[in-house]
Amino acid sequence: MTEASSRQLGENLRAARQAAGLSQNELAVHSGIHVATVTKAEDGLTSPTVTTLLRLAFALDCKASALLEGVELTAPRPRRR
Repeated sequence: MTEASSRQLGENLRAARQAAGLSQNELAVHSGIHVATVTKAEDGLTSPTVTTLLRLAFALDCKASALLEGVELTAPRPRRR
């Protein structure tokens, strides 16, 4: 995922969290994810795994696709042997 995509995902996550009326800590508790992971994802510093994304979406009562709105996904390059 590109840096711009990580930022977009973070913006989407923050907007969904705020719309749900949750703090970062509350989202962390509801999703079972460490608050530092939530913070880093919102700040665009890390890309959450699929499992983490699904847990966040469930806690926010939204579809994971809503969190990925406007995010350009790229396939990883195959490894050379």
